[in-house]
Amino acid sequence: MTNKSKYIYPLISLLLLFLLSNGCAVEKKIEFQDLKGSWINSMNDYFQIQDTSSKFGNSNYVGHYGNVVNIYLELYGDTLSFQNSYYSSETNFEKLYVEKFDFKILSLSDTFLTIKPISEHSKKLFEYRDTIKLIKQIYAVDTSIHFEKIKFHTTHCYGHCPIYHLEIDSSGNVRLHREMAYHEIKEGKYEVDSTAIGYYQGKLDQNTLSELVSAIQTCNLNTLEFDGADCCDGSIQTIIIYYNGRRKFLQSMFPPRMANRLIMKLLEISEKKDLKKIDEKFQIEK
Repeated sequence: MTNKSKYIYPLISLLLLFLLSNGCAVEKKIEFQDLKGSWINSMNDYFQIQDTSSKFGNSNYVGHYGNVVNIYLELYGDTLSFQNSYYSSETNFEKLYVEKFDFKILSLSDTFLTIKPISEHSKKLFEYRDTIKLIKQIYAVDTSIHFEKIKFHTTHCYGHCPIYHLEIDSSGNVRLHREMAYHEIKEGKYEVDSTAIGYYQGKLDQNTLSELVSAIQTCNLNTLEFDGADCCDGSIQTIIIYYNGRRKFLQSMFPPRMANRLIMKLLEISEKKDLKKIDEKFQIEK
C-alpha cells in the first residue's frame, strides 16, 4: 500500500460513514407539548396553543393585529393546522364548512418558533408574508418599560361578574374596592357575597409584584390597543397604566388576547384573601 493510499482509504471510510449516518438520521419529532403556550412578536401576531381535543372549544387562537380566530388545532408532523368549522344558513345549516389555517414549522426551540403560512386562509390572514417569527410570550420581556402605577376596573354583566376597582403602584401597594362580589353556593349557581364587598388595602409580596411586572412587560404595551367595544352583555374591562412618564388608557368588553396574561394577574390580585378590609372609602381613577 502506498503512502497516498494509506490516507485516502480512511478518508473515504469517514465520508461514507458521514453520508450513511446523515442519510439514516431521523429528524426529531415535534411534540405538541413543546408548542403549548402563547407565542407573539413585535407585529402583534398572536398564537395560543393549548389543546387538540375540542373541535368547537376556545383553547386555540391565531391572528394578526387583533384579527384572532377561535379554532380547533391539529398537529400533522411538522404542520400546524388551525381549523375553523361552521354551518351556514346558505345551506340550511346542513353542510359543515372547514377553513384551514395551515402553517409549516420551520424551527422550534423553548423560546422561538418560526412558521410559514402554507394554506390560502393562513396566507391571506397574514397578508402573504413568507415566514412568521415568534417568541414565547413569557420570554418576550421589554425591559425598557418601567411601570409606575396601574388601575383596573371591571363592570357588571348579564350574569354574575364581580365589579372591581383596583390600584397598584410600583412598590406593590394595593387599594381595592370590591363593589360587587359573588360566591358559588353549588355548581353553576352563585349568590352575592356581601362579606366580600367593601374597601381594601395591602401590599403585594415580592413574587406577586414580579409576576405583575412580567405581565406588563410581555404584552407589547407600547403598541397594545383595546377596541373600546361595549356592545353586548359582558363585563367591560379598563386598564389605566402609568409607565415611562406616560399614561395609557385601554378599555373593551373584548380585550385582545395579547393582554390575557396581564388581565388574569389583575383579576387574581383583585380576589386575594390577604388584603385588609378598611372603613375608609376612596375613588380610583376611571
